[in-house]
Amino acid sequence: MRPARTLGRRLRRLGGDERGATLVTTALLLMVLLGFLGLGLDLGVAYTARRSAQNAADSAALSAAVAATSGAKNIAAEAQAVAAQYGLADGVGGVTVVVNTPPTSGTHTSNDKAVEVIITRPPMGFFSTLFVAHPQNIAARAVGVAGQAGGCLMTLDPKMAQAQLYNGVPTVNLVNCSIYDNSSDPNAMLANGGVTINAWSVNVTGGILKNGTVTFNTVDGVHTGVAATPDPYQGTPVPTGASCTRTNEPVINSGTSRSFAASGSTPFVFCGSGLTLNGNATATFGPGVYVFNGGTFLINGGDTVTSTKAVFILTNGASLIINGNSNINFEAPNSGTYSGLAVFQDPKDTNAIILNGGSTQTFKGAVYAPTAAMTLNGTTQVTNGGCTQLIAASMIINGGVNLAANCAGVGVKPIGGQAPGLVE
Repeated sequence: MRPARTLGRRLRRLGGDERGATLVTTALLLMVLLGFLGLGLDLGVAYTARRSAQNAADSAALSAAVAATSGAKNIAAEAQAVAAQYGLADGVGGVTVVVNTPPTSGTHTSNDKAVEVIITRPPMGFFSTLFVAHPQNIAARAVGVAGQAGGCLMTLDPKMAQAQLYNGVPTVNLVNCSIYDNSSDPNAMLANGGVTINAWSVNVTGGILKNGTVTFNTVDGVHTGVAATPDPYQGTPVPTGASCTRTNEPVINSGTSRSFAASGSTPFVFCGSGLTLNGNATATFGPGVYVFNGGTFLINGGDTVTSTKAVFILTNGASLIINGNSNINFEAPNSGTYSGLAVFQDPKDTNAIILNGGSTQTFKGAVYAPTAAMTLNGTTQVTNGGCTQLIAASMIINGGVNLAANCAGVGVKPIGGQAPGLVE
């Protein structure tokens, strides 16, 4: 019996002994704290993975929209290549990158210019798998919409029949830029003969009449019945009060070279007969504003005329005629009041601007005649690998035209168009 009583006493003492309780409690609490810490780490990892997937989806959708804007065909490959740069390659490590055009959900399911990118990746977690048997995949979605290239050939007359008239067999090549015709007439655009127009898009407020073999090759289609596009240079002021720098400037003849320099913001003004170049003459114009106050700026016969960051303003009935195998290289200012304007005709004047006969003409900027006609005749080649805008009330094109709209840094104002962007 005595051993039993001794064992009982020891058990009673052990039951009342509180030594070491803190260690046990601490151990239990530490396990709980470690659990919360693990879950917190998992949440952080999951958030980072989700954010990375969303960044990848956004970049992939935007890149696909940019590719679609430029006319690329395999935009899914473009989107997947961008996602892979984020370490999310389609079919690798359980990752999927699905590209849908148009989107299968959201508010752009009927827009064939919209690109949906859905990225799915396996869950990222360690401790959470102890509590969740089947954690959900991480998913991200984005939608980009292709833009519309801005214009480089535009007519402004709101009602004129044949505001744009294409005759003969001209080929019009517009690289990454569009045609805009603001006339509401049923025959706002008329194409006669073997006309070929290559452009991003053709946008006509009224209608189009085609006679003969007429071919439109576009990325974004031929659109009629569209709203008129705003005149980007409307309201540009014409200089007033400047005195004549030259009156009845003599003709610059064959083999002769002349240089002209404007003085800061003070216009260089030709009055009277204007300026005529004949027979392989050369003229250069430095930066600034050159005003033709009446008369004609006439360039003939193999002449070479170059301007650097200069604008030619035609006012009080002045006109511009370029003839006969001349070599023209006009560069507009890229800042200031006349930024982007290589040639600017006073809106009060209606004398036609005529670009004729075998000339090679490069305009870095806009040739702008808002209330006058512009005519391109014969084998004229208006050409530019960079940035050119031809804008007039109406236009007759009987020769080849090659324009592009790579206008970064040129200073022109955009004609219509819309940049690609993310919408969802």
